[in-house]
Amino acid sequence: MGTVSTGEKVMAAVSSGEKVMGAVSSGENVMGAVSTGEKVMGEVSIGDKVMGTVSTEEKVMGTVSTGEKVMGTVSTGEKVMGTVSTKERVMGTVSSGEKVMGTVSTEEKVMGTVSTGERLMGTVSTGEKVMGTVSTGEKVMGTVSAEEKVMGTVSTGERVMGTVSSGWKVMGTVSTEEKVMGTVSIGEKGMGTVSTGEKVMGTVSTGEKVMGGSCNREKKAKKASGFPDLLEFTE
Repeated sequence: MGTVSTGEKVMAAVSSGEKVMGAVSSGENVMGAVSTGEKVMGEVSIGDKVMGTVSTEEKVMGTVSTGEKVMGTVSTGEKVMGTVSTKERVMGTVSSGEKVMGTVSTEEKVMGTVSTGERLMGTVSTGEKVMGTVSTGEKVMGTVSAEEKVMGTVSTGERVMGTVSSGWKVMGTVSTEEKVMGTVSIGEKGMGTVSTGEKVMGTVSTGEKVMGGSCNREKKAKKASGFPDLLEFTE
């Protein structure tokens, strides 16, 4: 518990995103880690109130980047609940077209994904009311193209409940550090986030934090108990 970077009170380390309880970088109140986007509770980067992680698209609850209220992740369009980037009301993910509930990019009301034409219920970038198929015409119930969560058919035409881009059937999102429960980048079982080493339950591409398996690039998950039809690895 001392002073960090701008001399704010902190309890832990900050520069490398360690947990802190006090103010950080710009002297905002934070409880968690900051610079690397760890969990924080207070203000961050631009001094907006946040509860969760920030700066690196982590979960946040408060105001972010443009000072809008959000609850979730923001910078890269992760889950958010409140207002984001353009002050639109959203509940979900925004910038990258993840799940959202409220207004997004063009202030259209949407419930689902937007910018990339993913799952949505309301108006999207072009203002069309849709629920199911979108810009690319794939039938989806979730997010697609950006490897977001999907339940249906996506860019590669696989029927999946999760991410598809790399051709693995999964239940969750992958490659973009989204939560996943199934197979990830190298086909291992994963429950959590991968690619950048987020929480996972199984093995992940770079052997990041796992709870269960260990990193084994040779391991291909054909099936996983509980998800026999969702975790088939496609070469």
